[in-house]
Amino acid sequence: MKKAFVVSFEELPACMLGCYGHQWIETPNFDRLAALSVLFDQHYANDLSATQNSFPCWTGETLPQAFQAASPNLQSFVSTLKNQG
Repeated sequence: MKKAFVVSFEELPACMLGCYGHQWIETPNFDRLAALSVLFDQHYANDLSATQNSFPCWTGETLPQAFQAASPNLQSFVSTLKNQG
């Protein structure tokens, strides 16, 4: 069984980490983890609040779609990863 570990920051821009090119702030532990991981270089936020910002990442749906009763096929991020093997 494959396992996934997701690191998500609400208040820390990716550009502040060494693995994304920052040279002033030292982040050796994150850099080491990133070197052994999948690193995403395109990030999209649909809103600034924590719930609205992270919901599309975990579900694959935009916020308006997520709260409609007519969305019975809504999958969580974990379910999506599991279905992909």
